[in-house]
Amino acid sequence: MYSLVSIGRALHFLINIYIWIVIAGALITWVSPDPFNPLVRFLKSATDPVFRIVRKNVPWSLGGVDFTPIVVIAILVFLDVALVNSLIEYGNVIANILLGVGQVLYIFFNLYMWIIIISVIISWVTPNPYNPIARFLYTLTEPVLAKLRTLFPLRAGRLDLSPAVAIVVIIILNWVVSRSLIETGLRMKIQGGF
Repeated sequence: MYSLVSIGRALHFLINIYIWIVIAGALITWVSPDPFNPLVRFLKSATDPVFRIVRKNVPWSLGGVDFTPIVVIAILVFLDVALVNSLIEYGNVIANILLGVGQVLYIFFNLYMWIIIISVIISWVTPNPYNPIARFLYTLTEPVLAKLRTLFPLRAGRLDLSPAVAIVVIIILNWVVSRSLIETGLRMKIQGGF
C-alpha cells in the first residue's frame, strides 16, 4: 500500500512539472522564438507528441487560435486530482473524479472571466485590430458577448454592459456548478468515499 502512495506522490510531482513545461512552451510560441535555441527545442520536443495526440482526437482551434495547451493542462489537472489522489487515498475514485471535474471547470470559468476583463481593458485603448493578442481576445470573447447582446439589450448610451453580464453569469456558473461538484466530492470523502 505504501508503494501506491509513493507512486501517487511521484506522479503528482511529474504532472505538475509537465504542466509548467506546457505553459512555458505555449508562452514561448507567442514570441516566434529561435527554433535552434536549446530551450525552445526542449520545450517543443517535450510537448509536441502530446499536442499531436490531442489535436488528432480533439481539434481545439477557434479563429486560428490553438487551444491545445489549455486542453492538455485541463487533462493534466483532472488526472492529478482524480487519478493521483485516488492512488494516494487507496480509493475515493468517484469523489476524486467529481473533485477533478469541479477543479477543471473552476479553472476554465476563472480563466475565461479574466480573458473578458483583459479584453475590456484593452478595448479602452482601441488596439490595432491586427495585433495578435487583440485578435485572440476578440476571438475568445466576441461569440459569447454577441449572443448576450442579441438576447438582452445591454447598452447604456455608448457603454456596452455585455462583459459585465458575462462576468456575473460566469461567477454564478462557477458558484453553482464548480463549487457544487467540489463540495459533493469532499462530502463523499468525509462520508467514506467510493
